[in-house]
Amino acid sequence: MLFERAKAVFPGGVNSPARALKHLPAPLVAQRAEGAYIYTDRGRLIDLCMAFGPLILGHRPRPVLEAVKAWLERGWLYAMLTEPEVELGEAITRHVPSVQKIRFVNSGTEATMNAVRLARAYTKRDVIIKFDGNFHGSHDYVLVKAGSGAATWGTPTSAGIPQDVARLTVVARYNDVDSLQRAVREAGDRLAAIIVEPVAANYGLIIPDLDFLKAAREEPDAPAPC
Repeated sequence: MLFERAKAVFPGGVNSPARALKHLPAPLVAQRAEGAYIYTDRGRLIDLCMAFGPLILGHRPRPVLEAVKAWLERGWLYAMLTEPEVELGEAITRHVPSVQKIRFVNSGTEATMNAVRLARAYTKRDVIIKFDGNFHGSHDYVLVKAGSGAATWGTPTSAGIPQDVARLTVVARYNDVDSLQRAVREAGDRLAAIIVEPVAANYGLIIPDLDFLKAAREEPDAPAPC
């Protein structure tokens, strides 16, 4: 059985915690995919996940497939500057005016880790605020959960994360403006950044309250109460 072979070489038999489905005897095994469908060892399924987002055009769309094939004929990996990456960067900054410069990374974890580091470097502060249940990757500062209060210093959700590291993250309730405001007051002049899933989707789809998102943007800039 493939899963038994996988468990012999991978922790838990998978290469991502998101694939460790404990309520199933074994994970699905992908065989091929086309359009909206993924073919597995248990039959054809409609793929509602699409690789957690990147496959917005579906599996193997012909124009993308042909473009990838054409580039592979020229080479696979250079570790040097290429024209296509510059063209893509120009397209992104052209279509999103608020983006002035970008840095391509290999994963969401790397992106949020760099964002937190940049915020701390720019503000010269060390505390961030996140929201309970929101997912921002697997680096230490975001793998925390809330304690018993509505806005509390984070506690680690994984072994190997020092408590002292988790204390640099304040965890508030998603869609709760009061909890956000308490978190901002708790962080005080140590607040470097607020990180949030605008539309929370890590534990089921949670539609955001627009007043909450507005507060998440404006609250850090509000004058401190007397």
